[in-house]
Amino acid sequence: MVKDPFIGEGVNEKGLAAGIFYFSGYGSLGAYNPKRAKKSVADVELVRWILTNFATVEEVIQGLKKIDIVTIYPPQAGQETSSTGHWRIADASGRSIVLEIENKGERHIYENTVGVFTNSPSFPWQVTHLNNYVHLQAGDVRPQPYGKTTLSAFGAGAGMWGLPGDITPPSRFVRAFFYLHTAPVMPNAEAGVLQAFHILNNFDIPIGVEFAPDQKIPDLPSATQWTSVTNMTRPSFYYRTMNNSQIRQVDLSKIDFASVKSQVLPLDKTPEQIEMLSF
Repeated sequence: MVKDPFIGEGVNEKGLAAGIFYFSGYGSLGAYNPKRAKKSVADVELVRWILTNFATVEEVIQGLKKIDIVTIYPPQAGQETSSTGHWRIADASGRSIVLEIENKGERHIYENTVGVFTNSPSFPWQVTHLNNYVHLQAGDVRPQPYGKTTLSAFGAGAGMWGLPGDITPPSRFVRAFFYLHTAPVMPNAEAGVLQAFHILNNFDIPIGVEFAPDQKIPDLPSATQWTSVTNMTRPSFYYRTMNNSQIRQVDLSKIDFASVKSQVLPLDKTPEQIEMLSF
C-alpha cells in the first residue's frame, strides 16, 4: 500500500474487518480543510483508522460522522479529482456495509446484503446488474425438445451457462455472487476458510492479461498480488500471494495487544515454492 502506515485490508481483535477497493472514475472526495486537520483522515488511512478505533459496524457508522475523508494525492493527468477507493466494512455479527464517496464528498452507506463486493462502478449499480442473470441456476439443464430436435447440455453445470468469465469488476461481482450463494454451508471454520479460497481462485488475475501486446507491464502490476480470507468470530487473517500459493495464517488470539509493538512484515519471507522432494 505504498507506505507502511497504509493498510489495504485487515481485521482487528474484536472481529471487525475492513478493506479498500479501487473506485476509479467514480470516487470523488471533498476538498481538504486545513482548519479540520485533526478531524481529517486520508482515504488510504481509513482502514487503519477503522480497525484501531471500533469493534462493530454501528460504531464505525457513528464514528464516520465526526471526520472528513480526504486524499493526499493530486489528480492524475486528465482527471478532475484524485482516484480513491470505496470500502467494505463488516463485523463478527455478520453485518456488512459499503462506504462510497462521490461528487466531491457525497457519502453513501449501503447495507451489503448480497455478500460480495468488487471495484467500479458503484455498489447499487452492481446489485441492479445482477438482475440480468436471473436465469442462472446451480446444477444441470434438462434436455429440451424443439420439434424433431432435442437439445442437451454438454456436461454438468449447464445451469450456469452465460455466467460472465472476464476480469472486469461487474463480471467478477456477478460471478462472486453466484459462487457464494450456491456454495454449501461448511461444518467448521477451517472448512469454511478453504471453501472461501476455492471460490476466490476464480478471481486470480494473471500478470499480462490487463495489458495490450505493445504496452510495457509495470514493475508492480495490478494483477492479483495477494488473496485473503478472514475468520471474524475467532479473528484470524489467512492469505496467499502472487509468489507463494501456500495459505498462511495470522491468529490474533495469540497476540498480546497490551504489550506488543507495531510491526511491519513482508507478505513473503521466502517467495520460492516449497521443495517437497529430497535426493
